[in-house]
Amino acid sequence: KSSVYSLQVLETHRKKGYGRKLMEKAILRSKERGCSSMELNTEVDNDKANGLYQSMDFKLQGLKFGFNNYSKQT
Repeated sequence: KSSVYSLQVLETHRKKGYGRKLMEKAILRSKERGCSSMELNTEVDNDKANGLYQSMDFKLQGLKFGFNNYSKQT
């Protein structure tokens, strides 16, 4: 299993697809290293991040340490 610890795009560079591209690269690297799943957490009220992860087929598993916990098979 791999984990994304932190991902942030500067406000001046948002809405340009950089977050998606970074996540796509992270998923690819995870697969290359033989990981079968990926996990990440995001703030419950971060609608943009939650929307991005859901659009990339990450499934909400519930709360973990007060954050939304997502996972995806890679």
